[in-house]
Amino acid sequence: MAQVEAPKMNPSTPLGQLRTFGLLTLLGLIVLNCFLAYSGQSLATQMRRAATHEGIQLSSFSQAALASQPAFYLVASAALVTVTLGFGRRFSEHLLIYVAFCLLVLDITGLLVSLWGFSSIHFLLH
Repeated sequence: MAQVEAPKMNPSTPLGQLRTFGLLTLLGLIVLNCFLAYSGQSLATQMRRAATHEGIQLSSFSQAALASQPAFYLVASAALVTVTLGFGRRFSEHLLIYVAFCLLVLDITGLLVSLWGFSSIHFLLH
């Protein structure tokens, strides 16, 4: 039986451009999520400290929102695994785009939860 070789990916073809777009989006997600996790943890610590100093009792949802900042590292890790598999051509172009979209939706959800947690404490302080 003759083995059929997969065609080489040319970056100038639509599928090559789709793979490049997916990989660059995922690399951007890695950088963004590491920044969000680091800065979010710093801000959450300051908000907790201010609420404690003012004697404000935080709701359980606000406490969970402040504690959820390390979850951005998990999204960055998932993006890193996907990029590694994408560079190794283990994932198709369409799967790379699908994973990037799903991770972006997770990011938006995490950012909205963080915004609610930070905003509620800010309004309680002022």
